[in-house]
Amino acid sequence: MSESVDLSIVIPCYNEEQRIPGFVISWEKFIRVESDRFFKTYPSVEIIFINDGSRDQTENLLKQVVPQLSNGTVIARFESLSMNQGKGAAVRRGFQL
Repeated sequence: MSESVDLSIVIPCYNEEQRIPGFVISWEKFIRVESDRFFKTYPSVEIIFINDGSRDQTENLLKQVVPQLSNGTVIARFESLSMNQGKGAAVRRGFQL
């Protein structure tokens, strides 16, 4: 996780192609409603998706979603693990970035 970031959000993903679009919609709605208060508390935010060896289209979807979520205040990125290692390993990897 970046040291210059005020809040890091690590999201482990395994076969999440059906859920990621809903997350994006919820995040964008949250930001529209709570932007002033949220960014006053956390001026810089990173969202780290860890694709835990998904067998569906999760990685391809993350390639599309990450640029959509990134802006001057939010840095979104992802990393893919070559094989499924479990949620704990995915979260651990996110904290190592």
